[in-house]
Amino acid sequence: TSTESHTLGLSSKSKFRYLTEQQVQSMDYTYLNDLYMAVRKSKATDQELSMWMNTLAQGGSREGVYRALVLDGKYAALEEQPSTLNPKVIDFTVKFMEKYLAQKVKSKNLEPLNIYSLKRIVTEKTLDTFDEIKKKPDDFYNWYSLMQAELAKDYAQSLKGKMAKEADALKHKQWAQEMPEQHLKSELILKLHTVLNSLI
Repeated sequence: TSTESHTLGLSSKSKFRYLTEQQVQSMDYTYLNDLYMAVRKSKATDQELSMWMNTLAQGGSREGVYRALVLDGKYAALEEQPSTLNPKVIDFTVKFMEKYLAQKVKSKNLEPLNIYSLKRIVTEKTLDTFDEIKKKPDDFYNWYSLMQAELAKDYAQSLKGKMAKEADALKHKQWAQEMPEQHLKSELILKLHTVLNSLI
């Protein structure tokens, strides 16, 4: 299995370059399990895990797996479930989108959505911003690290993992500079879905 797609863009000093194939697969397996719980709030089946592990082993991206999950029929059914958004969810979304995505949105425009629609929209817009701002690396690392640190500071109790809970922006910046793009994106995907889940 090639790990080429995991190492593109890394500095020659990055520790990630020296991970074994087994270590990369273990990280991907953990990501997929966490992804299902954060996105769908349900466990992945063995068949689903096997399918996506094969996809990643053949060069597929973590972001690609995420986008497939939120665009399939199962997720569409979740988005159709009637529900009322908690005001905390709406407040978080309005502030987050203005501060980190430079997009102003009115609370009343979010009220018709359910949590699954909102999670998808916020995450997709964040990934789009990621792709745009990464063209300027200095701005990107500052944007990414400040966002991650603030989310960790405010929502540490709902997050998993030492780095996810880290509230020091400098540590996030140093970590981000050592990680592949897909791992940075997957960290954002998991964190945004997890934080929004915690506000329901």
